[in-house]
Amino acid sequence: MAATGANAEKPESHNDCPVRLLNPNIAKMKEDILYHFNLTTSRHNFPALFGDVKFVCVGGSPSRMKAFISTVWAFLLSQSCCMSS
Repeated sequence: MAATGANAEKPESHNDCPVRLLNPNIAKMKEDILYHFNLTTSRHNFPALFGDVKFVCVGGSPSRMKAFISTVWAFLLSQSCCMSS
């Protein structure tokens, strides 16, 4: 459970990192393993394979993924800062 009030830690500055890792053990890992895809950073060059891909969403069924992307799309449309002109 996250600490709140007087016990809450002050968030660190992460301006030099595109992703803020809340789990310090992740940064210490020797490799990243994507079990569902049988890919690891020790055996595969992710930038060469996937280029500039930032996110991949997977789900259990086509209907679940359709519901998910409909929710995400509605959210993105409601955020004017995300839309390019």
